Amino acid sequence: MTPKEVEFLSTDVIVSATDPQGILIYANDTFVRLSGYKRKELMGKPHSILRHPDMPKAVFQLLWNTLLSGEGLYAFVKNRTKQGDYYWVKAYAVPVKEKGITQKFISYRQPLNSYAKATLTSLYATLREYEKTHSPEASLQFFIDYLSERGLTYNGFIDRLTQEKEVTSLEALQIDFTKFFNDHIIYKSHVEHKVALGLKDIRVEASCDCDFGKWIDTVKHETYTKNASWNKMLKTHEHYHDKLNEYVEKSSQGSSPVVINEILQEVEKSTVQIFANLQDTIDHCE
Repeated sequence: MTPKEVEFLSTDVIVSATDPQGILIYANDTFVRLSGYKRKELMGKPHSILRHPDMPKAVFQLLWNTLLSGEGLYAFVKNRTKQGDYYWVKAYAVPVKEKGITQKFISYRQPLNSYAKATLTSLYATLREYEKTHSPEASLQFFIDYLSERGLTYNGFIDRLTQEKEVTSLEALQIDFTKFFNDHIIYKSHVEHKVALGLKDIRVEASCDCDFGKWIDTVKHETYTKNASWNKMLKTHEHYHDKLNEYVEKSSQGSSPVVINEILQEVEKSTVQIFANLQDTIDHCE
């Protein structure tokens, strides 16, 4: 193997077909060119001729289990060339049936983004280490459990990396994003209700006193808080509470409906921005 990566364009779609035993029966020109082999060297050979040693067996176990069940599947694969170079692909493989019997498998592949490559390099290394002392079936279960702990299905894993979003940080992916968002929507409504009732001395929580603010304090040393979006989120969260407090003050002073409405719109805008920044932190944590 060499450390050289062979890159190709998004317009270069790789297509191949194998028989039910995984023997190559078709390869388009792009497949042949990237493989480094001549077409006659490929036809009749196992598709595994391109398997790179960095690939964990669990991925292929899942791929074959799915194909043999009659379904298609996406997979991220690192292939090797004849020269020992490598190239990454996002592959979609699907069985082709005639009269209910699988005749062949067709695979379509396109380039993989750099974010996914970096994440998969580390993740696949973990899986390969596990496979040193476990069967392919046990390794596959380890992979599935790994994703489940992070609240991800296999398809969710594929989607997130395709969109260049984080999949490995257990702490970040377990953040109860929806609860915190709803808490702020509900809190704003409670404050508005109190103002509508004409209550006096309405106290608006400081940003550090709400449940979200208290949670922020407990995780301030987590690695994902080093993301630039985290600091943006902190500032916007403070702004949310400041504007809500301004709304109470201006309402008690009898300010015009136009002024009051502008403040409430700013509170709503801040709510969205808080959690857009938090989501970006989760998606791209270091």
